[in-house]
Amino acid sequence: MDARDFEIVWLTSWPPEKIRTLLRVVSCEKFLLDFPDAPVHCADWKQCASKPEWISQAVTKLNDRGWFWIDDDVSTYKKEIEVLKLPKARCLEVSKQGTRALEEVREALEMLRCT
Repeated sequence: MDARDFEIVWLTSWPPEKIRTLLRVVSCEKFLLDFPDAPVHCADWKQCASKPEWISQAVTKLNDRGWFWIDDDVSTYKKEIEVLKLPKARCLEVSKQGTRALEEVREALEMLRCT
């Protein structure tokens, strides 16, 4: 399994160009000569009442494909996640400071893969 097996949708107020810049910095683009831009898909979730509502609507269009919601604010939506019956194991909260956030996500995904 590699990055081509996933589609990432950004639920953020950041503009797509800012996300591309972040991805270039994180991936150390300066060390990779032919590094292609990662595709950046931003969802206009603000037309919904909340991110969980957008996710609930989007999940119905996935045709049984797997998904995860990774955010630094998941716990804020705990009640709404329950009401919308979103699987809690697919709603992963990471550090608001960003410190170790990628490692936390990797560890959580590895634990789910083992179950």
